[in-house]
Amino acid sequence: MKKMTGFINEIASLAGVRGRDALEYTMASVMFELTGARLLSTWSVAPRDGDIGVRCCVTLGSARCEHCEVTSCTLPGDNVKPLDSKPALKNCYETKRHFRARSGVCGLHRHVFPVANGHGVVRLVEILRDAPMREDEERLVFGLLRIYRNHLGINDYGDCDDLTGLLNRRAFEETFRALISPKLGRKTSPFGPLRAGDETRGPHLAMIEIDLFKRINDGFGHPHGEEALALLARLLGENFRETDRLFRFGGETFVAVLPDTDSEGAAAALERLRVLVESFDFPLAGRVTVSIGYTGVRQDDTGASASARAEEALYAAKERGRNRVCCFEELPAGAAVAVRG
Repeated sequence: MKKMTGFINEIASLAGVRGRDALEYTMASVMFELTGARLLSTWSVAPRDGDIGVRCCVTLGSARCEHCEVTSCTLPGDNVKPLDSKPALKNCYETKRHFRARSGVCGLHRHVFPVANGHGVVRLVEILRDAPMREDEERLVFGLLRIYRNHLGINDYGDCDDLTGLLNRRAFEETFRALISPKLGRKTSPFGPLRAGDETRGPHLAMIEIDLFKRINDGFGHPHGEEALALLARLLGENFRETDRLFRFGGETFVAVLPDTDSEGAAAALERLRVLVESFDFPLAGRVTVSIGYTGVRQDDTGASASARAEEALYAAKERGRNRVCCFEELPAGAAVAVRG
């Protein structure tokens, strides 16, 4: 009875979770606790150079033995891993069925579960345990994943931009509030636990705008403009980490929120994006460039105040010739000029 009460309480906690980031971490925590996992990872399915890749969203727990050690990697790197490099995940993705096998990691047993929507498998949940799951434990996981899938669908319906699939401005304020929750002494972020040393890194916010977008619409027509927006959204997704959050603010303006990174890391990621867009061949619109302004997020910031500084840096980038990245903190006083287009 005590175990059942705890289970009901865990399920009830999901009902109050809002936002994809909190949902990812809460669901992983619930499954980790209820399944007795040694190591649990959730993976998102992502495009990778025309192929399929996976990105680690959350990892909880550790697996240690005399000859090997696998521990949490909760803040993944920039690169998407090819699905072919993860045979167990690939098997689950391709068959859309639960995969089970001895893992080879300290003699643990691996279970991989798919999370699918109408478009196919969108998440994979990997669990390592000391013993294989019983049938009733597997049913429990499938039940939790149905709740997870439904929550993802609800969040997507209200919080995503129809054209690009990115989060919309409606979702921005809530995500931003969670992002700047008190940081001193914390061991987790709204996007999951932090790696050692990440407590000293701060969030950054970037505003990204297609240069001379009106010329694309006027010269080629609105369908070409919409194609450019959709393709830029795809490039954004390929360039940034799973832990970064991407928004379409409307029109040709996008916002990226980069948690737990330093100024140098933010500058490198944004410059990489600028080069990626400039070198990409947009089939209908031809050559497209972006101007980018970014700023560090302060403890007393609101979404509006941080966005205003990033926008000022964006206008400075446009004033300086477009197709460049500018940091608000590096601007001389009065340097930004509101230049649109």
